[in-house]
Amino acid sequence: MPYLDDPSIWAWSLGIVQFAGLISAWLTRLGEDSTRQAWCRAVFVGCLAVIGLATMFFVALGTHSWLAPGVTLAVMILAAVWDFRPHDRVRSLQRLH
Repeated sequence: MPYLDDPSIWAWSLGIVQFAGLISAWLTRLGEDSTRQAWCRAVFVGCLAVIGLATMFFVALGTHSWLAPGVTLAVMILAAVWDFRPHDRVRSLQRLH
């Protein structure tokens, strides 16, 4: 398969996977408390695994091309754990004491 030797195929593939990962993170947040929540989370976890593997692959290559998938991985993890819902800060701090 000579077309796999072309570096632009890999660059476009990586870009599409990164875009899909960021979109899945956004859709997961939009899908909270809805009937499609399980589907959105499954797509997100799948994209998270692919981005993680891509990051490890590019780190193993020894080049600096791991930065883009690494940043995407970090943004996806932040989107997964950050609570974007508005809440009362005073009540949150009172529960800690």
